[in-house]
Amino acid sequence: MERYMELNAEEKLLEDAANMAFELLYINDKYLIDKRVSERSIVFRYAHYLQSELEKTNKYRGYNLDCEYNRDGSDLKHIYESDHGVFPDLIIHKRGSNKNNLLIIEFKTYWNNDITNDERKIREFININGRFKYKYGFSVVFNRDYPKVYRITY
Repeated sequence: MERYMELNAEEKLLEDAANMAFELLYINDKYLIDKRVSERSIVFRYAHYLQSELEKTNKYRGYNLDCEYNRDGSDLKHIYESDHGVFPDLIIHKRGSNKNNLLIIEFKTYWNNDITNDERKIREFININGRFKYKYGFSVVFNRDYPKVYRITY
């Protein structure tokens, strides 16, 4: 299996689950990418596969996988100049606090692949001195035949 997302050895289970979800997406739902459907539709299918893969392991039991999750406790999730809140495409976290924020992924499609704003957003979420302190951040472009994954660091 090709490796799309690379994490450190400690998070090998997460890496394997994320990569298998990409494989399943491109095997089962490539039609969505080929027909240039909404990014949200593709992300939903990816999240479905990722959730299934994560459920096979005990390490991430108790974590939540959410799409377009805009809450910081009971308030809107805000970063830099976001007056109306932000909606990360996909996050793995424990709802209700910022103590266990694991992964944030922003997605783009090959027909709309400018990741500049996504990189900025992800850097805010993974900033160890910031509010959210996500452990990992990735930007993904759904290309025609494979995803291009960029690991974002602060």
